[in-house]
Amino acid sequence: MLAKLRLKVKKFDLKRTKIIFALVYQARDLSAKDINGKSDPFCVVELDSTRLRTHTIYKTLDPIWNKSFVLPVQDIHSVIELTIFDEDTNQTTEFIGKITLPLLAVKDFFRRCFFEIFFFVF
Repeated sequence: MLAKLRLKVKKFDLKRTKIIFALVYQARDLSAKDINGKSDPFCVVELDSTRLRTHTIYKTLDPIWNKSFVLPVQDIHSVIELTIFDEDTNQTTEFIGKITLPLLAVKDFFRRCFFEIFFFVF
């Protein structure tokens, strides 16, 4: 199944600040991991040694997180990893999908308002 994740980079100026202000906005058409035909998705954002996560949106395949992050950049050759998981009631998680985005790609395409990221989910 093909899913779509929307990421907006609000500010990207490595020469001045060495940080990225990123907004994980939404995902669409995620795969159902629960028996009710839905999922309880959350997104984990990783850059270098920083690992942050959104809150969980319950019983949906089209979550809207609208969550902002400030990510310190240690190396311009690093990658941002966005991983979506399904949260279960017993505090376990199931993998839904993952995308890796090189910072150099963010720099090259910064003029776009949003990155429309498509990836396969399992």
